[in-house]
Amino acid sequence: MSQIGHDVWLTLIGAVFIALGSPFIWVAIRKVREDRDSRRWPQTLATLKDIEVIKRIREEGAEKNFVQYVSYFCDLTYDYRVGERDFTAQTQETAGNREEAVRMAAGHKKGDTRPIHYNPDQPDRYRFALASPFAGFIWLLPFAGLAGFGYAIIYVGRSFYGS
Repeated sequence: MSQIGHDVWLTLIGAVFIALGSPFIWVAIRKVREDRDSRRWPQTLATLKDIEVIKRIREEGAEKNFVQYVSYFCDLTYDYRVGERDFTAQTQETAGNREEAVRMAAGHKKGDTRPIHYNPDQPDRYRFALASPFAGFIWLLPFAGLAGFGYAIIYVGRSFYGS
C-alpha cells in the first residue's frame, strides 16, 4: 500500500485540474489582444462575389434516436484587395428556415461592397465586424471552472485529511 496520504493525492488531483485550466488564460490573453488590436486594423472595401443558400444536416447518434437537425445559412463570399494581392473573405448569416435564407440571399446582390477590417501583418485575417475588446475574457470561464474545482479538491483534501 502507498505511504502517500489522501491529502497529498487530492492535492495532486486538484493541481492537475488547475493545470488543465491554465491554457485558457493564454487563449483569453491572445483573444483580448487581438480584439483590441483589430480596432486599429485598416479598412478596405470587399466586393460580394458569390451568394449561396446552404442547408446543413446534423444527425445525432443512436443514443438520441438518430435525430436530424436541419439549419439554413446564407453564405456570402467576398473579394478584397490589399496592395497588389487579392484575398477572399466569407461570412454566413443564420436563418430560421429555407425561406428566410432565400430572402436573406435575395437582399444581397453580386457586386455589392461592404467595409472589411484586415490585419496589416496578415492581410488574409479579416473581420467584418469588430468584437468588443473584452469579449475574449469569456475564455477565462473554463479556467475558473477547472481551477475552482481543483481548488475545491485541494481544500477537501487538506481540511478532512489534514496536512
